Amino acid sequence: MDKSTSFTTSHIESTDMRTADMRTADMRTADMKAAELGHIVSVARVDRWSINLRLQELNIPCTCPADGTLRVNVNHAVALLLVNSVVRRVTLPRQTNVDWLERCWGSHVACSAAS
Repeated sequence: MDKSTSFTTSHIESTDMRTADMRTADMRTADMKAAELGHIVSVARVDRWSINLRLQELNIPCTCPADGTLRVNVNHAVALLLVNSVVRRVTLPRQTNVDWLERCWGSHVACSAAS
């Protein structure tokens, strides 16, 4: 009976250690992926999840690692503009966004693509 108990206890300890090792390996993999996404966007921890979700909807690679940052992979100017737009939408007050949008609608900038 003592032998089976010790086998069971050592088996459980062994399984727990393997599970902990797998979690550590998963966290290292997540940290390596986060390191690949090197641009850190400074936002409040409360806002980073909603920003992360919207950027993923826009197919912009991003992640929220355990260190509390938001990391974004920006490969082209359009992605940079989208990141800026999403961060502004989430972090600025609504009235500021409304004012900005009204200024944009009121501007008379010629679009070269329309010519």
